Amino acid sequence: RNHTLELEIQNIRFDAAINNMSHGLSMFDTENRLIVCNRQYAELYELPEMLTRPGTLLWDILAHRERVGMVSGADPEARFKTISAVIDAGRPQKRNIKRHNGRVIAIMHQPMKGGGWISTHEDVTEQHRSEEHIRHLARHDALTDLPNRVLFREEMARIESRISRRETVALLLVDLDHFKAVNDKYGHAVGDGVLVTVARRLREASRETDILARLGGDEFAVLVGPLDDPKHAALIADRIVRSLGRPMTVDDCRATIGASVGIGVAPNDGTDTGQL
Repeated sequence: RNHTLELEIQNIRFDAAINNMSHGLSMFDTENRLIVCNRQYAELYELPEMLTRPGTLLWDILAHRERVGMVSGADPEARFKTISAVIDAGRPQKRNIKRHNGRVIAIMHQPMKGGGWISTHEDVTEQHRSEEHIRHLARHDALTDLPNRVLFREEMARIESRISRRETVALLLVDLDHFKAVNDKYGHAVGDGVLVTVARRLREASRETDILARLGGDEFAVLVGPLDDPKHAALIADRIVRSLGRPMTVDDCRATIGASVGIGVAPNDGTDTGQL
């Protein structure tokens, strides 16, 4: 009787411990049958009570997650192979899955001595978004949200393989005219508004496949390609000049600037980004 009582106390402590974790937890045996899972695991994947019972097959749980849209868009067969490979590898592994509703779950798989395995499941969506936001800020201009010089150089490096295939690619460097006069007359707040308007007009004057950047100050760049004819770069430059030459109204202030555009076309003007 004492042994039974002690076992019951241990079970109560175990249940209290796993159900007060911040992570979801599940434990499976060598035949991929559920031994135990906690409340957080069930809530995370919206499992009905019948799928949290000991003996439930992992594949039945995964099928439920598939039905209710709790997994990313990969096909079920590929997902089955991926999970089977993780289990068969018999070593600790960590991976992230993205669900259809946009949530990101970090899963830690840990094999147990004697067979079977434990996995913990943590919703890391906000952390993931923060990390993505930080990466975005490092490569984009804070004012206009255009790629900055760092990202633009990376994009330039990527097009060298296209240049080597003799694709026609144009680099347009856009320098604003009379921008300093606007800053001096109306102040930096209006100047910032002008730069935001410039970025919007550059987007409107470019194709979706073109890469825009603010290199700093009043300098912008556009990477265009592939072009059927090198002369098309001049047409794009002319469209940009006309667009940026139209008067702008920012905070009830009417400002007029202009733009000068320098054009380099690969492969005629250079076969690598440095030459361009």
